[in-house]
Amino acid sequence: MKRFSIWNMLAVGAALAVAAAAASAETVGTTSTDISGAGSRARETTGGNLLADALKSSARAEAAVVAADALTNATIARGDVSRDDLKSLLEDPDDTVATLLLTGAQLQAVLERSVGAYPKPFDGFLQVSGITVEFNAAKAGSPRITSLSVNGVPVKPDRKYRVATLATLAHGGLGYFRMWEDGDILPGNTAVLDALATYVRNEKTVAPRVEGRIVAR
Repeated sequence: MKRFSIWNMLAVGAALAVAAAAASAETVGTTSTDISGAGSRARETTGGNLLADALKSSARAEAAVVAADALTNATIARGDVSRDDLKSLLEDPDDTVATLLLTGAQLQAVLERSVGAYPKPFDGFLQVSGITVEFNAAKAGSPRITSLSVNGVPVKPDRKYRVATLATLAHGGLGYFRMWEDGDILPGNTAVLDALATYVRNEKTVAPRVEGRIVAR
């Protein structure tokens, strides 16, 4: 009886593994453009835009920021997109979505840090959603930002903004913890891969492109 139970458990485990693999390979949507995270440490990318859009949607936030080190250099070719394809874009698919409550002044400081090393690659270079930022690439030192808006409206220093991000960044990654307090963080429990897959599934067809969210002048 004990032997039967062990074999039965192994069979169930194998069946679950097969089901999980099938679910990962199943198409969740399509893309009409190539999606890549390559170059995210120094410029806007299609992979960065897609991920930031997915975080913003998942958290129902006004904007989103995601550090370049959350993205791989993988490319998803236009066509059908599976969960496995999306997973290939992520350094840590199990990281979770969090929300920051930031003033406009804090948000500007965050983005100053993001572009501070440009044109050198920086793990903390931020891909964004709902945000348009222009900066003076020729200027040495801060402030470099010449224009910053959220959803087309210039940022107001004292206004609070809901900004989606990843938990690793919210809780101290890459030095950004200096720019907000623990009380500014609203934790979540949605894994980033789940947020990304849900976004693509809901959109059915995505078409991320480099569109001038981050502009070096």
